[in-house]
Amino acid sequence: MNAAKGGFNARDTWRNAISGRGQLVKTGSGALTLAGKNRFTGGIALKGGQLTLAAPQAAGTGKLAVQAGTVRTTTPIKLAHGFQQAKRGTLALKVTKATAVKIHGRAQLAGTLKLSGVKGVKNHQKLITFTKHQGTFAHVKGLPKGWHVKYHQHSLELVH
Repeated sequence: MNAAKGGFNARDTWRNAISGRGQLVKTGSGALTLAGKNRFTGGIALKGGQLTLAAPQAAGTGKLAVQAGTVRTTTPIKLAHGFQQAKRGTLALKVTKATAVKIHGRAQLAGTLKLSGVKGVKNHQKLITFTKHQGTFAHVKGLPKGWHVKYHQHSLELVH
């Protein structure tokens, strides 16, 4: 996807359910939204642009690897086989009362965590849960004044 070309190259939404063994590779500067109850098993490789996960199972049942670009959530999501983010990647979470991302498996964290919707959050609210994690986010943006993130063995939470 190339945003400069306009139309579906710039922005597209896939609402259908995707199944099969293949991997979804998102490249280019455009924005893709996955809004279906997906069951594909090959995982997702984000290499550029923006990928919005707009349904709990939008990422399918494979691993989500953010090499570059931004993964954005609009609802709490589940990742069935781990999460990996490189230093050029951004995870943009919409904070709700529920845990924003539940990762079954290992979370390899780097790059940027960008938060939105943080009004009214509670102290010790879990943002991400995981089986285990490696690394930390180099940058955290969107925190209310006086707040920070705290890493635990199986979660990342907001703390005041």
